Amino acid sequence: MDRIRRIAAAEQGIALVMALGVLLAFTVTGTSLAYYTTSNGNSTAHVRSDQVARALAEGGLAMAWSRLENASNPSMLDALPPQTAPAVVPEDGGTASYYGTLDSTTKIWTLTGVGTVTMQGTGAQIVRAVHSRAQLGSGTRGNANNAVWNYVYADALTGCTRLDNQVTISVPFYIRGNLCMYNSASVTSYAVQVGGKVTMNSSSNAIGDSAAPLHEIHIAGGCSPDGGAHYDGPCGPVDRVYGLQVDAKTTGFTKPPVDMPGTYASAQPGPKHGCTTGSFPGGFDNDGVMNASLRSIDIAPKGVAYDCRVLDASGAVVAEIGWDGASSLTIQGTIFFDGNIVMNTQNHVVYHGKATIYASGTISISNQSTICGTDINCNTNWDNTKDMLAWVSGAACPGNGSELDGFKIDNYSTFQGAIYTVCDYGEGNHTTVWGPVVSRQLYFQNSTTNFYVPIGVPLPGMPAQYDQVVTVAPVPGSWGD
Repeated sequence: MDRIRRIAAAEQGIALVMALGVLLAFTVTGTSLAYYTTSNGNSTAHVRSDQVARALAEGGLAMAWSRLENASNPSMLDALPPQTAPAVVPEDGGTASYYGTLDSTTKIWTLTGVGTVTMQGTGAQIVRAVHSRAQLGSGTRGNANNAVWNYVYADALTGCTRLDNQVTISVPFYIRGNLCMYNSASVTSYAVQVGGKVTMNSSSNAIGDSAAPLHEIHIAGGCSPDGGAHYDGPCGPVDRVYGLQVDAKTTGFTKPPVDMPGTYASAQPGPKHGCTTGSFPGGFDNDGVMNASLRSIDIAPKGVAYDCRVLDASGAVVAEIGWDGASSLTIQGTIFFDGNIVMNTQNHVVYHGKATIYASGTISISNQSTICGTDINCNTNWDNTKDMLAWVSGAACPGNGSELDGFKIDNYSTFQGAIYTVCDYGEGNHTTVWGPVVSRQLYFQNSTTNFYVPIGVPLPGMPAQYDQVVTVAPVPGSWGD
């Protein structure tokens, strides 16, 4: 019996040893599994954080580009923060920062965006950076004053812009001097600016309406609702002036300058640069001097077709004026005639293309003539980004300051386009004009209608102002880690 007990005890010891061995094996295996799982989780989190850091770096680089492009002077060293003091922007998941360095010799900026992510648990940081380069250059940019092309505008500081006989102005209206209103004239424009005084000579005159106030009204010199007996300032409902915003602060726009001699010399086609192919009846000048020597010019003669084209060295058309003899006028470029342009024989013209046409003298449209960018009815389908005609009249004002209509449209005529006159502008007797007018003085009378058509960027050749600016352009192939 004792022997049996000894054998059983021995077997229990062996079983214990085996059990401990199996337990140890499972423990080791479990530890290995736990280590593998944790290691794999850390790797996934690291990859994800690296991707976030890269995205933040790219965001920082985009911020650097935006700041440089919008800098008042991109060529200054402080246009971007330096590497020693980068701009830091908190974002979801981390921070995006950026800085730049300028090589003043090559005028190249090196832009850097940095993304930083802090790993949860360990506190370790993952940092990624991306770079690109920007070459500085020079170019021109339209001056803010070119917004004058969104108005019917009078630049004269003396005299008075006169609205008379059932004239209703429903386009943005800018009078640099004084505005005088008579009979039943009214202004229903989106925006009105008057640098001088407003004088209403009839109880039916008004700017805006109490039931339909205008969006904005700026009148610097005050208003008189009683023919000038007294002036109120600032203007308001007591003066029959109704607007959502009414004050005495005008934006200070001025008439853009025009270079008549320079355009006479450079226009294509024009007096100094004739047609490469075809011709214009009578030519663009006849004596080599800018003096309106051609007298009266009809660019749309009935039954007489012509086509004048200017070609470049490769044979491509760079400028053109062509007429089919009936109704279609093709235009392109800046065109100059040394004379007076007259359309007064019930012309019905539909133009195609975009051009600025100069006359050294006056321009007149009358006797039920139409010049349209759509069809002969000048309807609302006109797309001025595709078809646009700008007139420029260079007729000089009389030395005594009296009226001279450099551009005149009357007697049931219609025009779609833009108008610029060195001197004055006259519109009357049931005429319709779609587009802006820039003039010394404006004269409206007898049931005229104007439609607002914003021009946006002036056409080449249109009188405008430009500023010399520093340009920023990406260096090809410079983006990278």
